[in-house]
Amino acid sequence: MEFFGYKKRESIRKALLNDLLTGGYVEMTHPENPNHGNQRYRITNKGKSEIESVNVKPMVKKGT
Repeated sequence: MEFFGYKKRESIRKALLNDLLTGGYVEMTHPENPNHGNQRYRITNKGKSEIESVNVKPMVKKGT
């Protein structure tokens, strides 16, 4: 969040996460309930392909 200049989690969600979801780069683990207490987001195959195409190493823990 600091890298992109956002101070609040809500700001980055509105600015970036919604665009990534709409573009199909990430997906919700509980799409039927966006406010689920265990809601997480995972990179889709489209997102992985995009990351590989720009040769950037994702900052994501393995197994998530």
